[in-house]
Parts: sequence; structure tokens; C-alpha cells
Amino acid sequence: MKQEVTDKFSRQFRLFHLFAHCSILPYDDLNFYIKVSLKTIQRDVKDLNDAGLIDVHFSKKVKGYAWRDPQERYLRFNEAGYFRPPCLGQNQARNRHLLKLNRLATIVWYIKNEDIPFYEKLGYEDEEDYQWAMEDPAAYLSYNDSFPEKNENMHYYTYVDWYQETFPECSRSIMYRDFNDLRKMGLTIGYNEVERCYQYDFTSFYSY
Repeated sequence: MKQEVTDKFSRQFRLFHLFAHCSILPYDDLNFYIKVSLKTIQRDVKDLNDAGLIDVHFSKKVKGYAWRDPQERYLRFNEAGYFRPPCLGQNQARNRHLLKLNRLATIVWYIKNEDIPFYEKLGYEDEEDYQWAMEDPAAYLSYNDSFPEKNENMHYYTYVDWYQETFPECSRSIMYRDFNDLRKMGLTIGYNEVERCYQYDFTSFYSY
């Protein structure tokens, strides 16, 4: 069941990506990229519409889908520029799906993170300064009074900060589940232990 849910999110994300870059999408073109039945595509389109990510309708003229307003491919609803809120109904399970779909798309399109080099976080001037301290600490100390001390009060705006600010109603556990689902779809996000900084890579998503 979990795999089916992940596949559904992945399929709907691919569909969303197509709509984000095309004003018109005939069904034959959609079916070329996403090998599912017409009914499945119809359900996916309804989910994306209700999730606030797109605003398309079926056009008999193109035998497929078209944006109601081709100039408004990215529908924003607040000053932050994020997608409009989902249109929720009585089905709580579907409501959770729509909210998560909106959340994941918002993460992919709008996530913010200060990619600070690890040597700067540790207080070194540059990477060479850091390497010198690691490889020859005695020589380093002969030219410097001491090793730099990390400023514990220094704060960097990470993707965790952004997530909590954007989705204050979501707990840390929900956040990590969201990131884990993105990783299953090939969108990596997490803490790099080697570089000691938060990183994400959505290359695979944008290559759909």
C-alpha cells in the first residue's frame, strides 16, 4: 500500500511538471509520458486541481487538457508566492492526500536554504585554512593563537527553518516523512555529514 501511495505521488508530480511547462496537453501526449488509463489521468488531474497546484479543464478542441488561463501556470495565493490552498471536502483521507500534495510541490518549487560552507560554520577563513589546521595542527598553531571557535549563537537559515515557517501546523515527524517521500521519488534532501551542511538535489525531478 505504501509503495502504491508513493507511485501515485510520483505519477502526479510528473503530471504536474508537464502542466507547469505546457499550456495545452492532448491526452495522447500525456499518455506518451505517463502510461496509465484515461480514468487514472482524469483522477490525477482532479487531485492536482483540488490541491491548488493547477487550474486546467478538459478541452474537446485539443482532445486533452488546457489551462483556463495560460498566463497563470503557477497559481499563487499569498505574499510568499506559494500555491493556493487545497479545496478540501468530506473525505478525510483524500484531504490528507491533497494537503500533502500541495506541501510536497511547495517544497520542490520554493524551498530555501543557506548553503554555508562547512569551514565557515567552524570559523575558518576558507577551505585552505581549514585543511591546514586538519593536516598540520602544530604548524597552524605556530602562526595562529588558537583554533577558531564556532559561534554557537550564529544562525543559518536552513531548509528545516523554512519548512517550520511555511508549515507551522506540521510536526518534525511529518516534515521528515515528507522529505523521505521526496527521496523515494528521487528528490534528495538531508544533512550532509561530510560537508556539514543541509543540501538538496531536485535534478531528477526537473529532468522528467
